Amino acid sequence: MAAQSQSPPLAGRVAIVTGSSRGIGRAIAIHLAELGARVVVNYTTKSSDADLVAAEINGLPAVTGNGPRAIVVQANVSEPSHVTSLFDAAERAFESPVHILVNSAGVLDPKYPSIANTSVEDFDRTFRAFESPVHILVNSAGVLDPKYPSIANTSVEDFDRTFSVNTKGAFLCSKEAANRLKQGGGGRIILLTSSMTRGLKPGFGAYAASKAAVETMVKILAKELKGTGITANCVAPGPIATEMFFEGKSSEVVEKIAAENPFGRVGEVRDVVPLVGFLAGDGGEWINGQIIPVNGGYV
Repeated sequence: MAAQSQSPPLAGRVAIVTGSSRGIGRAIAIHLAELGARVVVNYTTKSSDADLVAAEINGLPAVTGNGPRAIVVQANVSEPSHVTSLFDAAERAFESPVHILVNSAGVLDPKYPSIANTSVEDFDRTFRAFESPVHILVNSAGVLDPKYPSIANTSVEDFDRTFSVNTKGAFLCSKEAANRLKQGGGGRIILLTSSMTRGLKPGFGAYAASKAAVETMVKILAKELKGTGITANCVAPGPIATEMFFEGKSSEVVEKIAAENPFGRVGEVRDVVPLVGFLAGDGGEWINGQIIPVNGGYV
């Protein structure tokens, strides 16, 4: 007997990945798609980078159903209306693939079985039509002041911008996800923070504080989501070789940071994405309200 092909672990699920036009977010979006998810690629200002990510994902083999594997949505996560529109766009693009009766927002089994003869599969199919199709939120959007000012030299404007994107953005995305995901009977909220909340390096005052606030928030959120089937966790990378990391740093500074790591190198996106993929899947269900460092022992 021929072995049955096994579906990818995230087949049939929809993931919104904020800040996914480049850097860690880009790698996460592609990885979740490789695991079978359909993905909303989010950007703030530069659509060309996001289009390239979506094109790469849409070039992957189809998993289930028709339609795109990825869509691109512009949204500034620090704006409440943008975050709402981000989820709305996901629900429009990735609506339940089952047939929806006009003006009834549902499906009807044409066999008209009795309750006793209704299969679990048909029951689940019928009720899935009423669920939100969004299952996973990964909030990767973030900013870092490349001047690396001391707290004494951090302008109020730069402080506000850092907290607006890093903290308020995480709050707005988590708030929307907490309300939307539970319509679908569970899901995953994964927020990227930073190992700098423990590293406490000079020049990272506003940035580390903005991420520490998110880590506190996620611990409370996980408890508030009791009974929904939604988990909430933070992934806290150390220094990762992305455009944001290299900006404002000399080669000597980069070499010094690499030397501080037990592995003698700066992290790469490939060091982070497998953990996010695991948390997004069924295997991550028992991990909840946690801050998980991914830094090679840097901190």
